[in-house]
Amino acid sequence: MKTLKGLLFLVISLFLLTSTVEVNATTIKHFMDTTEEVQIAERKIHMTFKKVIPEALQNVQANIEVLNNKNGKIATFNGVTIGEEGEISDSRIYQFDSALDSSFFSSVMNPTLTKKENLKKITSELPALGESDQFILSSGILLLITVSGIYLVSRKRRKGKWLLLIILIGGTSRVLPTSTAFALDTPNYDLSQYEVYTDGQYTIKLTLTANYKMDNDVTPPLESNQSSLTVHDSILYVGDSWNAKDNFDNAKDQSGKLVDFSKITVNGKVDTSTVGDYTVSYRYQGIKKDAHITVKANQSSLTVHDSTLYVGDHWKAEDNFVSATDKEGKNLDFSYISVEGIVDTSKASTYEIVYSYQNKIAKAKVTVEEKNMPINNGDGTVDFMNQTWDIMKDYGNGNVMIAGLEAIKPEGLPFVRFNSTGYYYQEDIDQLNGYDESLPKTLLDDWYNKNVSGTSVEKYIQPVTPLNPILGKMKQLGWTSNTVGDWGNDPVKRQLWRDEIMAPDKYPTLVGTGKKQAFLMSASDVVKNTDQVGHFTDEASKHLVNLTNKGISDVYLRTPGEQVKATLMLSKIFPNFIASNFIEASGASTIPTLVVNIP
Repeated sequence: MKTLKGLLFLVISLFLLTSTVEVNATTIKHFMDTTEEVQIAERKIHMTFKKVIPEALQNVQANIEVLNNKNGKIATFNGVTIGEEGEISDSRIYQFDSALDSSFFSSVMNPTLTKKENLKKITSELPALGESDQFILSSGILLLITVSGIYLVSRKRRKGKWLLLIILIGGTSRVLPTSTAFALDTPNYDLSQYEVYTDGQYTIKLTLTANYKMDNDVTPPLESNQSSLTVHDSILYVGDSWNAKDNFDNAKDQSGKLVDFSKITVNGKVDTSTVGDYTVSYRYQGIKKDAHITVKANQSSLTVHDSTLYVGDHWKAEDNFVSATDKEGKNLDFSYISVEGIVDTSKASTYEIVYSYQNKIAKAKVTVEEKNMPINNGDGTVDFMNQTWDIMKDYGNGNVMIAGLEAIKPEGLPFVRFNSTGYYYQEDIDQLNGYDESLPKTLLDDWYNKNVSGTSVEKYIQPVTPLNPILGKMKQLGWTSNTVGDWGNDPVKRQLWRDEIMAPDKYPTLVGTGKKQAFLMSASDVVKNTDQVGHFTDEASKHLVNLTNKGISDVYLRTPGEQVKATLMLSKIFPNFIASNFIEASGASTIPTLVVNIP
């Protein structure tokens, strides 16, 4: 048999168990009513309907109604009997009563069924199992009724028989909208292509009546319908995955046995990329349940930070963790975070540590460096940058001024002059600062940029502002010009100079302002008081001794001395032998000074 366009599949599965009862009498008892809605898809009628009977019954009768919800018409198939051996028979012609569509079977009542090949009237029964008969209705519409099969499922899987009744109804019309159905081959018949009108949604109602042979005193062994379907609501977050099975709990057939999710019909989708509320419908055996899925904004976060360690330091993954939140924005403990990667603090290197929580990933860079921090030796010296420095002043909070014990020398020369002109100031301009324009400062800046700037040691260097008097201030105190400033033996003028230029509170090195740099100390940094000539701090005196032991007798300070003589290009702090170890002169050494923080 060739293609028939437009198929209506009505499938009834009857599940029979194999228990037996002693036969003495016949009792007819109503078994169950059930309804299933079937939606037409892609304009093809394809209705599948299965029900399970959980008892071993001698005879089962089925009354079938197909309701067209669109026009309210009902097609009735009464008295379909399934016998003891599984035969399907019916002794009557079906009454269609305008059947599946009011216009489709508009004038058909008690139609005469005639085989196509001989146009003989058929009034007896449905085709036998596995066969198909083709009939012509009096209205000229083709009717094909096929009993496709009765199937017996293995007893190992199910108790009893699974009887499947398939009734295929097809027709053609030249007036109504149509759709093409798939082919159905049947021996001995040569069919043309037909068209079938497909509209509306159909409801199938099945009423089963069981005939029992038993003693009149015995109650029929009927089981209640235990069909069930359970789903649940859920909350998701943007980016989560979802499938229909996630909200399915379980389903049971009429006998109370669990059924696989593949038997469940699902309508609806969830877009986890968009915040919103979604409804998904689940259907099984006429039972419909809705699951409500809410998709919320994902507030999960994960923050870490980079860090620098030193060889021999201790490290754990939590050290670089900052914070994390879950999808609801609640703070998470570090125990919820997964970590990949390790840090070997015995080797200088850079390590990448990957932190993750659900779909959040953050990376931290951990740098392990050779330990090169300033170390306080406890004897007034500090080891730093592979050399020893003298502590000149303690600012508190770990900040100390340290002066080197090695002079910085220009290439090919033992020292530099303080000023390129041979004088303390290049020009006679009151706002000039002799230190800022000096050659030692240029030498110190070059040394800092080469040895400190951008290296791991710079983190310990503190910013400073080296205060220094301007030329205008010095003129107020008695200097004549940028080249001449001499008080001779006037003790009053000399003491005034000391009080205004050299006192500890006048031009010290300030910490926490300015910039990180190497610098020359001022007289205010090394003088204890100005009442006595050459009265240095204990630290400065010790430093002078240490320099002398290294062969360094004269060093530069950034503040001017008490006299300047152009012929000698000399500016002494104090006019005596001790003070001459700490002078500003054309032939003095440049000693780098830093302020560092000792952890």
